[in-house]
Amino acid sequence: MNEIARFAPEMTVSATSSLINRCQNRRGSAGTKGHARGHVSKPEGCSNDDGCVENYSRNGWKTGFHEKTAQNKVVREFLKSPSGQEKLQMLNRGARRRSIHKRIPSTINARAGEWNYGRCTRTYTPDTACLVIEHQQGRESDSRASVQVLTCYPEKWERANPSRSDMSEESDSTCTSSYAISPRSSESEYFRVYECECSESD
Repeated sequence: MNEIARFAPEMTVSATSSLINRCQNRRGSAGTKGHARGHVSKPEGCSNDDGCVENYSRNGWKTGFHEKTAQNKVVREFLKSPSGQEKLQMLNRGARRRSIHKRIPSTINARAGEWNYGRCTRTYTPDTACLVIEHQQGRESDSRASVQVLTCYPEKWERANPSRSDMSEESDSTCTSSYAISPRSSESEYFRVYECECSESD
């Protein structure tokens, strides 16, 4: 299937899963390896090539999805959304990297957790997630190349659970460092306004 404009909205969840798998450990235009699967739990263990949050959190704290299917669905829904399609077109027009920060649709029924040194220390229902996309290395000018999924992770528990009735379905941001949001306004509510860029270490 040709992935026009880097991602076709009609792609199935299964095709999206294959896309994420191809991006794992593949370098993007900035030289960073894709590591989305490092934010998915695989309690039985995994290789460094496959990736799982149990391995990725060996040196410190990370968030992750309990099921790979939930991450597949989040990536698909985010990329086919109006804001996701806009970010893909930005890549086509020459942007190097973009991120999509949105509410997770309730129909996905995602479960998330926090892992520290390989162990799950908390399980929760995530409200939002961050998806980071860029070009495949060497294919920056090819608008028909599939998108490079750098990472996709659920927000940390403290930011997933406060009351945020002001956040719209199409809210979008990137992250200055691991899961830190920097509001431009002086308002204290989470996720009202954003101006930040995703860290390569997330």
